[in-house]
Amino acid sequence: MKLEAKTWPSYHGFWSLLPELLLSFMWLLGRSYLWRPVSRTVFPERLPEDEKLPAIDVFICTADPNKEPTVEVMNTVISAMSLDYPPEKLHVYLSDDAGCSVTLEALREAWGFSRWWVPFCSTYNIKTRCPKAYFSAIEDDNDDFQSSEFTEERQKSYGKVQLLQGFSDEN
Repeated sequence: MKLEAKTWPSYHGFWSLLPELLLSFMWLLGRSYLWRPVSRTVFPERLPEDEKLPAIDVFICTADPNKEPTVEVMNTVISAMSLDYPPEKLHVYLSDDAGCSVTLEALREAWGFSRWWVPFCSTYNIKTRCPKAYFSAIEDDNDDFQSSEFTEERQKSYGKVQLLQGFSDEN
């Protein structure tokens, strides 16, 4: 008696089409936000008074001063400290996983600089709060303040930023 091998219908075409259909469906889902984009509007008049705002914590993590330049980390810390938020409700934390003494000393210098920079930003309503971005901007966003007092304060702050950057480069 001779045994015949059963042949099953070949579904190779189906199995090759299934992933294509699945990926096409996933692509369509990924593009669906373009069909009807959401635009949001800010209503500053609806914000509560400063007393009713919640306290916020800003965590900045750094690991290695060689991979993350200390100047960049300090610019981030100063930017976070300069947020337009009630100072008693704003807490900025820096987590240095490497425990590097350079970061600690630079943080002390940045703290000293921020004691001058934050009031400067508040007084002249500076929109760009990061010192590096503010002084490297091509256009000045404060055309309203071209008084001699503002120009003098701006020059002082530029000198302090250079000192902060020089301190960071030395270590």
